[in-house]
Amino acid sequence: MAGITLESNLAVANATVNETIGRIFSQGLPGSFQEWTQTIPCEGNSLELVVVDGVPRVREWLGSKQSKSLRAYKKSVSRRRWEATLSLSRATLDGDKSGAVGQRIADFGARVSRMPDDIMYSALLANAITGYDGQALLANSHPNVNGTTYDNLTTSGLSHAEWKTAVNTMEECTDESGEPLGMYPTHLICGPDSRRVAMEIAGPTRLVAVSNAGVENATSSVVAAGQYENYLGQSINVIISPRIRGAEWFAMDLGKPGLRPYFLAEFRKPELISMTDMNSHQRFFLDEYLWSMEADLSPVPAAYQCSYGSVTA
Repeated sequence: MAGITLESNLAVANATVNETIGRIFSQGLPGSFQEWTQTIPCEGNSLELVVVDGVPRVREWLGSKQSKSLRAYKKSVSRRRWEATLSLSRATLDGDKSGAVGQRIADFGARVSRMPDDIMYSALLANAITGYDGQALLANSHPNVNGTTYDNLTTSGLSHAEWKTAVNTMEECTDESGEPLGMYPTHLICGPDSRRVAMEIAGPTRLVAVSNAGVENATSSVVAAGQYENYLGQSINVIISPRIRGAEWFAMDLGKPGLRPYFLAEFRKPELISMTDMNSHQRFFLDEYLWSMEADLSPVPAAYQCSYGSVTA
């Protein structure tokens, strides 16, 4: 009888985890990371990114033409492996009469199916991986932009004033010839702690202090407050991610096809691997069954010009 119970519970466990993951993956990889990430299918063990820059700017034709060579950047991206593994003793599975084990299996399936979202937000928040220009996505000195360097990193929390700085900084971003790149933030990404400010920034109006110095210059002797049109935020899409636990926030221009702040090199899609055979190594020596989600994915910064933000790592 125990063998029949075990076989039934094991079949239910396998069916549960496969159904949960299959249902979630049926709509593609879940998670808001896809809003700001371009996934690149890869073969082999590495990917070599080539980025070309240095396009000449229009000039008045006086004398001979002046040619300019394009600059090619290369970035080698190595395969990185990821896993999340659940072990369950045969005795626990055999003795389950309440369905609690099945629920635990379903929870595992739901969690690991969001693996790419976890990986990408961790990379975004750590801000430690270098892109093709040798800098992290957010840095104080991206080279060959604006004629000198480009600073898209702040240490300040989200506020109306900081959002205005983000908008101005991105709008003023040019290529190395001084040609404006036309960047303007379309998305504001932050965590729950910054929800109220983010919603105010994206709203049609905002509450503004008024003094004898006027609306924009009210710093002291405030005499009133009023609702004014929020000219900076009406076209902003807000993404509130629970993966952002602190005051970090990011302004991104995601309105230009092919330009995203991050690439995700996909060497191997997330895949469920199980060891539930009675003759498997793990079952034979430890009397356990294993379910594991595996993937080979490598995040790498891409178009830093379309991002601005604050990180604390």
